[in-house]
This record gives sequence, structure tokens and C-alpha cells, in this order.
Amino acid sequence: MIIFKNKIFISLILIIIVIINSYAQNAIDLDGGFVALTPNGNIDDGGWPLGEQYDGVNANSSIWRTATNYVATGGAGWLQLGNPNASETTTIYLRNGITRVNDSQQDPIIYANNDFTGNLYIETRDNIRLQQDHNNGTAINVLNAQNVFINGGTYDSTRRTANDGQFAVNLSGVDNTIKIDNATFLGPDVDQAWVTTGGGTGLQLTSPNIVILNNITSEGGMGKQRREGSFDDTSNDAGTWTGGSIGGGNGLTLSAAGSATVYATNLIAEAGDAGNFFVTANRVDNDTINMESSGGSGIVGSSALNIMTGTITGKDAGEATFNSNDGDNFNVNWTANGGDGISGGINAGILTNVVVTSGDGGYLTIELPTSGSVSYVGNGGSALSGAASGANISGIFLAGHGSSDFSHQAGDSTISIDGGRAIDNTGLQITIQNGTYTAGNGGTNVLISSSDSTSTTSITSTGGDGIVGPLTIKNGLFKGGHGGQAVLYTENSADALANGGNAASISTANGTSFNSVIENGSFTGGNGGNITLTNGSVIANGGFGLYSDLLDTDGDSLFIQSVGGIITTNIGTLIINDGTFTGGSGGRAITDDATGTPLARGGFGAVLAGGTNIINGGSFTYGNAGLTSSSSIDALSSAFKVAIYSSNSVLTEINGEVLINGDFAASNNQKLNLNGGRLIGNLYLLNSMTNVAIASAFETSDDQSLIAGDSIGTHEININVSDINEGAIFKNITVAGDTKLSYSNLQFQSANNLIVEILQPTGELEFKNGAKLTSGSQINVGTGTLSSSGDLIIDDNASVDINFNGSSSGKLNVNSGIVDLSASNAKINLTGTPTNTSGTVSYGLFGDSAATTLDQSKIIVDFGWLLDTSINPQDSSSSNELVVTYSFVLPTNHISQGEFSNSNQYNDVVNYASNTNNFSNLNSLGAVNGKELIKISEINEINASDGVFKDHYQLHNLISARNTEVRSRHGFASSVYQKNRPKGISGPSSKDHSQGWIRSYNVRGNYNATSLFSSHNLDGSGTIIGFDKYYDNILIGIAAGSGSSKSYVDSAYASDTDMVNGSIYSTVGGRKKYLDLAFSYGDAKTDVNDVFNITSYDVNASMQSFYIGSGYSLSSNKGLQLTPEISFLYSKYDQDSYVRPGITEKIVDEYTSTSKLLTAGVNIATQYQIDWFNLGLAMIPEFRLHWLHEMNSNESDVINYTLSDGSYSSSLNLRSRDENLLKVGVGLNVWSWFSKNTRLELDYDLTTSDNYKEHLISGKIGIKF
Repeated sequence: MIIFKNKIFISLILIIIVIINSYAQNAIDLDGGFVALTPNGNIDDGGWPLGEQYDGVNANSSIWRTATNYVATGGAGWLQLGNPNASETTTIYLRNGITRVNDSQQDPIIYANNDFTGNLYIETRDNIRLQQDHNNGTAINVLNAQNVFINGGTYDSTRRTANDGQFAVNLSGVDNTIKIDNATFLGPDVDQAWVTTGGGTGLQLTSPNIVILNNITSEGGMGKQRREGSFDDTSNDAGTWTGGSIGGGNGLTLSAAGSATVYATNLIAEAGDAGNFFVTANRVDNDTINMESSGGSGIVGSSALNIMTGTITGKDAGEATFNSNDGDNFNVNWTANGGDGISGGINAGILTNVVVTSGDGGYLTIELPTSGSVSYVGNGGSALSGAASGANISGIFLAGHGSSDFSHQAGDSTISIDGGRAIDNTGLQITIQNGTYTAGNGGTNVLISSSDSTSTTSITSTGGDGIVGPLTIKNGLFKGGHGGQAVLYTENSADALANGGNAASISTANGTSFNSVIENGSFTGGNGGNITLTNGSVIANGGFGLYSDLLDTDGDSLFIQSVGGIITTNIGTLIINDGTFTGGSGGRAITDDATGTPLARGGFGAVLAGGTNIINGGSFTYGNAGLTSSSSIDALSSAFKVAIYSSNSVLTEINGEVLINGDFAASNNQKLNLNGGRLIGNLYLLNSMTNVAIASAFETSDDQSLIAGDSIGTHEININVSDINEGAIFKNITVAGDTKLSYSNLQFQSANNLIVEILQPTGELEFKNGAKLTSGSQINVGTGTLSSSGDLIIDDNASVDINFNGSSSGKLNVNSGIVDLSASNAKINLTGTPTNTSGTVSYGLFGDSAATTLDQSKIIVDFGWLLDTSINPQDSSSSNELVVTYSFVLPTNHISQGEFSNSNQYNDVVNYASNTNNFSNLNSLGAVNGKELIKISEINEINASDGVFKDHYQLHNLISARNTEVRSRHGFASSVYQKNRPKGISGPSSKDHSQGWIRSYNVRGNYNATSLFSSHNLDGSGTIIGFDKYYDNILIGIAAGSGSSKSYVDSAYASDTDMVNGSIYSTVGGRKKYLDLAFSYGDAKTDVNDVFNITSYDVNASMQSFYIGSGYSLSSNKGLQLTPEISFLYSKYDQDSYVRPGITEKIVDEYTSTSKLLTAGVNIATQYQIDWFNLGLAMIPEFRLHWLHEMNSNESDVINYTLSDGSYSSSLNLRSRDENLLKVGVGLNVWSWFSKNTRLELDYDLTTSDNYKEHLISGKIGIKF
């Protein structure tokens, strides 16, 4: 019986052991590394339990399979946990480090399989390290647990394969809490050529619940640093070489963690370095090379991420190099985006005191040109991207830049190298507490070329946005990235985009209505980039300080509820209480393509699209316009300086002390309230806005304008007047395009000196409750419409100007009131430019009972100098509108028949003027210019001969000046540096020498008007080149030159005369006396045009002239040299017959005129050279005074002609030359003592008479041989 009982007991014990062994399947490595610990109740100095330790031999299996305490003893062992008892806690004490070598063992160092359901504690001392060197293994892999606690240690997986070993530590399926303190996780690198994937992650948390991280560092592994590849294409088929994706590993991965909450303190999460490609093709023919190496992210995955102090770093993308030894037909697809700092969002987390940095785009080198294509995506990473619904954020967020420093030549190129965003929130609203948010710049230093005329080339290199998404901002510094820099040489058209990024972009929360508040902050848009194209279009605008897009998918401010359909409420409300908002400057957009469009507009301070926008404070400033290859586009960009642009909003409202440093533009807003603030710029009201209020507290500058509408589309603007002073806010109002601007509710009362311009016939200004135009105001209706329901009161010196353009007229429509012109000098100006010689024009309704209430004496009508007019203020046949009747007349007070040589001329002019083909142009000139045109066409000859005479006069003046200069050198003026010789002693000089010289002149003359001739200008210029030889006291030379003159009457005619001259000259004499002789001959051609664009005509002429002059020098005891002189110039002008178009076509006879000009005067100069400020420069100043007498001034002053049809002959008047003139001049002759072969001479002369005044500047350079 006892034996039987013993057998039963032993059997029960064995059954229990079998059950326990089958229930608890823990295991340790037989070769060591870990031992099972059975605590004895004692602890060591560090608080760890003491007890019996059992290694992995089978004899101890009953212990190590069921143990709950394990100790790492060192070496290369492993530990596997499979205890399914959820109530038990397993603790691993890492007393010594474990390193798994690259052997056949691929298991994790610590592995908790799916059967493990209890709590897991890992305790370390002295930063113990678990290192997995096998490329398929990991340091720790937990697939299931209740809670996991890790205290200390470094966990390193050194390398990985494509599908295994992708993390150092993975904690998956943990039901409750993961808590890690003071640990480091190092992700696996890729170091084997056959592995075509990126680096691994340091710490991966899969499907977590609650995560607590304290003093944690988690680093991603590196991609393959030198991924070499090669291929040899021996077929003509299209081939593909794919290098895989070898980017850097992520620092910390949160996988399937959308419902998890993570708390981290002093967290460092850093991505690994991306890998690099080096690919060579021996032969290539129509092959495609695919490569990818983007930067890893610091943290990847979505969770409620809370970080109190941390540094999160995404890394730069990698580099790729491709070279072909033979062949240039290949395609390259390269993706190399910078890694994000945090990728996947933080849900409703809190980030405080964090530094989050993302990586830059990578690099691409293609050694040879290709006829194929290049596709390059190298955008900068975002510091934080993903959903951050309900998050609170503060810290430093730095986005990555687009790829830079690369060039290639290809058939087609598609390049995307944009800067990253500091925060890219794709979820619901977040709150920014403070911090710095800096976007990345677009890529720079890029050169792309293509010689293929059918190629397509495009590049985007825009700056990133500082922050994007539904936002509430307490404070912070926000900066948009700058646009990039690139040069594109392409045969075909290319497109380039390099805008600066926005500092902040507020967007809708997936269609959910929300309130966004900006309490304060600094918002600066990025500058536009620098792009040069040979063909195509380029845009390099500055970014916005703030861009708020509260429009729904329909493009308006309405949203659809789940029930009830569309309701008129906004999708969001933006409230700005303070802050500075500055647009970025435009960049540089250059294209050599005349059909291409370059644009480099400055960014706006703020753009408010949709929603309700309440601005209670802040400063808004536009960015400066950039530079383009189109001056007209630059002018438009520079003129449009928008500080705030609001469109499609339910309400936009300005309150308080808002500073708008630039223009305010509003379009399609349901309601616009400008209750306060200060505008330093124009106010633009566009499209349809029927509920606008501008309070008198809204301040503007006197030189700024309210501009309603533009040239595009139809606009209807209504301004509600709630206070009589509100009409005086603007002193300049412009109604542009097809626009109706209305003032309603109260009478409009303008500011003094208001200027209103209605620019188009479809433009209208309406006063719905009447208006008072105060002192000095002017409304230029043009051909538009001015309407008033109620009295239109025109105050002192105020006016309304209405125009008729020949086909349509402007309108003044006053209903239920009168036009009050009782004030001093109040008036209405009715102007017109009819195309017919008679007719009527209606100008609208001028008030109730206009026939009796309108003061017709203050209606000023001006239809031109060729028309008589009368008015009917209330024409019953024209719906009681005011009508102007006009008819043709040639006003005798402007030009009379007595001014013509015969009645035939006068009749021809009347017939010409009354002909409808000519009438409008002649009438539009006005009386003064019209009379001038008739005079120059039919009464007076142009002043061509006078220009030729004056040219020859100047020619001989220059020759005479040359003679004087030679005498000054060889006579009384010493040529030796006076410091080397006593005063008055001339130095040695050659008996004979040759010298070349050049003189030029520029003259501006003006004739006064006379009873017969108009005032006109006569300008001229010329250059003469001479060469002469000096023999003792005799100089002989030749000269040739050209000159031009222009005679013109503004708004009537202009004639241009070109002359070519040749001369021989001589001077005899020296120190005391001299005699000058010269003979010249020249040809002249005059081209005449008038303002009517009647066919231009030419006048040919020649000129001969002879000059003789003499003088005698006298020395004074004051060191002056006085030279009285007298000269005579005889000139003969011969003009050919010519056909002269005009009002009548004439054949003008040949014409000859002679001039006999006697000149007497005195030149006063210093007797000796003056050393100029002891600089070794000699100078001789000179003063001249002369009397000019024309001995032939009474010559015939008419030239005969015959009409081309031979109907009659007559004559044209010629302006006679002035008989007496006075000429005063000064000159300066300068040369160097050290280089006496070169001289410079400058002269100024004023010639004047009763009817003429002339300013002459001449200069000379002489070189002696």
C-alpha cells in the first residue's frame, strides 16, 4: 500500500512538472549569456536579488523554462520568453553585456513571443550593451506583454537585410504601459551590397497604449554609404536598372500607434544617414535608371505624442552619381527628399522645449548629357508633418532645403526641389504657444540645359511654408522659405516656379467649422527666387506673411451640414489681435523669350480667403517687387503693393490700431467693415461687395485712393454711410472698368478737393441719398455715369466734367432733386470731340425741372475750336435730358482770311477743315495747335535754311577757334612749364609741325513768336575733324565734318536737317596780329513731318561760304591779352524745288538766299598760362564779347509755289534773319606740362537778340604729331 501511494505521488509530481513545462516555455542559450535566477531573499548593494543561478543545460530546464528572473552574464547568448501567465512578472537583470556575432543564430538577444502575456522588466547597470551583429537579428523583440519596463542600457543592432533585422528593439502588443528610462537604441546599418533597402530604426513601438520615455536616445541606421552598380546593355530594347531605396533609417518608429499616448522627457530621436549611389553603365541605349535615397525621419508614426524637452532630427537625403562609358540615350529617375523631423503627426500631443530639424534634399550628378529624361524629386523635409489635432506646440522647428548644387543636360527634365515646411498639420486645429518656425528654402545653384526643340522642362524650387493647417497662435516667430536659384538653357519652352513660402498658412479643418486666433507673433514671407530662362515662363513671387484659406471645396465660405443642406455660415473664423505680418520680396525672373511671362511680385502681408476675419491689431506690410525681364510687368508689380487681401469672406472687419502699411484689396466679401486702423496705401474694392462700411475712425493718407473695380469682369460696390463725415475719408476715388460704386443710407459729403475719376463708359458712381461736393472737388465722369437720388450740391470751385468722345457721352442723372450750382465758381464742364461737323449730344437728366432750376451760365461747353454750341437743359424730345447742339465754324478770332496770301488758300483750308475725314483730328488739336498746323502747312515755310546758315556759322567759329589756339601756342602763350623758365619767357618750339584736331558743338536755340510766325525751337549739333601744318607764322589746313539741326513747333511739326561739310583754311600771323581765311562747302537734306502724319517730304539744299577775319593783340600791365577782332562771313544757300504735301499739295520753287554777316568784338585772355592748383596743368581762360550784324536781313521773305493741280500760284512766308545780335562767351584751354602733345578746350557762348536766344557748348581735343 505504501509503495502504491509512493508511485501515485511520484506520478502526480511528474504530471505537474510536465504541465508546468508545457505551460511555461521560456528558454536560454545553452552556450551561455543568460542564466535563470532563483532568488533567496537577499539583495546586493544595488538592490538586485541574490540566489541560485542555473545555466541552459537540460538538467536545469525545469528551472529556466519557468523562471521569472534572469541574469545576463555576458558573452553571446540569447533569452526567449513564452510564459503565458499574465499575472507573473519577468525581470531580466543585464549584469553584463551581450554581443551576438554573425553566426547561424538569427534570433533576437531577448525575445518575448506571442505566448508571453505577463509583465517584463529589463534592468541594467553601468550602461550595459546588448549588440546584435547578425544581419537578420535584433537586440530585443517583444511580440506580446502586459507592461514593459526598461531601465538603462544600450541596444544596438549593427546591420540588417531587406526584410529582417530592421530595428534594434521592437516592443509590440503591449497591452498597457511601456516605460523606458535612460536607454539608447541604435538602429541597424546597411553594409552589404546585395541589400537594397534603407537603414533600420532604433526603437520601434508597435500598437502601443501608454508609452513613457525618459532620457531616451534612439538613432536610425545608415543606408549603404557606397551602393555601387553597373550594367551593360547589349540590346536595343528599353531596359531598367533599379537600385532600390537606400535612405537613412528612422530614429523612433511608432507603428499602428494612432490610439497610443506617448510621454517623453529629454528625448533624442535622430535618423540615420542616407545611402549613396555610384552607378556606371558600360553601354546604355534607351535604358532607365531608378534610384531612391531619401533622408530618414527622427520620429515616424502617428500617436498622441507629448515631449517635454527633446531634440528630433531628420537627416539629409543621399547622393547619386551616374556615368555612361558608351551611349547618351538614357533616363534617370531620382528621388531624394530630406527626412522629416516628426513624420505622421502628434495628434493631441504637447511639444514643449523641443528642437525639431528636418533634412535637405539630396544630390544628383550625371556625368554625361542624355537625350532622354531626368526626373528629380529632392524636396526638403518638414520638421513636423501629419495630423496634430488638438496639439499644443512650442519649440524650434527647422525645415529642410530643396536639393542644391547640381547640373545636367537632358532631353526632358522634371525637377521638384521645394523647401520643406516647419509644421505641416493635416489634422484638426492646433495651438502654437511660442517658438521659432522656419521653413526650408528652394534648391539653389542649379543648371539645366536642353538642346532638344521638342523637349519639356519644368522646375519647382519654391520656399516652404513656416506653418500649415488649422491654427491658433499665441506667439512665435514664423518664416517662409526663400525661392531657389536656377538657370535653364532650353531650346523649347520651359516652366519655372520659385515663389517664396508663406510664413503661416491657415487652412480648413477637413470641412469642420472652427475659430482660429492669432494673439501675437512675427510672420515673414520668404523672398522669391532667382531664375533665368532662355525660353518659357518663370514666376518668382514673394511669399505671404499670412495666408488664411477658410473656403470650402466649393470655393466659397459656406459649408454643407449633414442635414439641412447649405446654410449661410462660415467654415471658420480668424481673429488677429496683434502681430507683424510682412510679405517677402519678389525675386528675379528673367526669360529671353518674348512670349514668355516673367513675374516677380512682392508678397502680401496677409491673404484672407473665406470665413470670418476679425482684425483687432497688428501691422501688415507688403513685400517689395522683384526684377523681371519685362519692364511693363515690373511697373505693374511695383504699383500693386498689397498689405492685406481679403476675398470671398462672410465678414472681414478691421478694428482698433491696425496698421496697413500698403494697399488693402477686398473682393467678393459678403460684408466689409473698416471700423478703425490706419491705411498707408490704396483701398481696392473688387467684384461684388454690396455691404461695405468705412467708419470715419479709419485713417488714410491724403495722397491715397479708393479704387473700385478693375478692367476684368463686372463689379458692384455699395458703401453704407452711417456718419456724414465718412464721405470725406478719401480725397481720391477711382471707378475702374465695368463697375458701379454706390454710396447709400445718408447723403455723401466729400472731402475738400476730392478728385473722382470714372475711367470707362460702363463705370458709374451713384449717390443713393444725394451728395455734396465740397470746395475744390472735381468729378471727372468721362463717358461714364454719375447718378444721384436727391440733390447734387456743387460747392465753391467744385466741378463735374462730362465728356462726349464722338460716339457716346457721359451721363449725369439727378432724380428727386436738383443740381445746385449756386456756390461761387461751381460749374459743370461738358466737353466733346465730335467726329461730325454738326449734331446733338444728350448728357442726361440734370435734376427736376432743369429748365428753371439749372443755372445755365455755369454749364461750360467745349466741343473744340471749330464748333459752335448751344444747350437745352430740358429737351422734351430727348426724355427731358440736357442736350448740346453743335455746328461747324472756322473761328475768325483764331485765324482770319487776311492771314492768307489770297482767298483761294483760305477757301482750301475751310473745305479741308469741314471735311469729315479731316475735321475730328484738326478740331482735337485745339485752337493754338490747330492754327499752328494751318500756318506751317499753308502760310509759312519751314525754317530749314536758317539751320544750314547757323551750321556754317558754327563751322567757321570752330575753325577760327582752332586758328586762335595755334597762335596762342606759338605767339604770346608760352608752351613750357613756367616753373622751369622766368615769367614771360617762351620755351623752345619746333619751327614746323603737323597736328590733328577734333571739335564738337551742341546748340539750343529758341525763336520768339511774332505776329506772323510761331515760337519754335532750333537745336543743332556737329563735329569737325581737321588736320593742319604750321610753318613759322603760317598755318594751312583742311577740315571735314557733319552737323544736324532740328526745327520744331510742339504739337505742329518737326524738321530734321543733316549736313556734310568740307573746308580749307589758313591763318597768317603770330603774336601781335593775324589774318584768318576759310572756304567751306556743304550739302543738306531736311526731312519734314507734321502731327497729322501727312506724308513726310524732303528738302535738298547746298551751302557755300567764305570767311575772312583779322585781329590785333594788346598786352596790359595786368597780365591780360586783349585781342580786338573783326570778321566777315559770306554764305550762299541754294534750295532745290520740291513737292510739299499738306492741306493742299504744292510744288515749291527753287530758292536762293545769301547771308552777309559782319562780326566785331574783343577776346580777353590771360597773357601767360596759369598753373592749375600746382598740379602741372596749364590753362588759359578766355572771355569773349561780339556784335553780329546781318547786312542782308532785308532779303525777300517769301518763297513761291504752284498747286500741284495748277489751279493757282501763291507764296509762303519765310522768317527773316535778325539784323543785330549780341554774343557773349567764355572758354578754357587746358593741357599738361608733362604731355604737351594733347590739349582740351571747352567753350560756352550765349547769342541773343530781340527774337532769338541761343546757348552753345563746344569742345575740342587736339593731338600734335
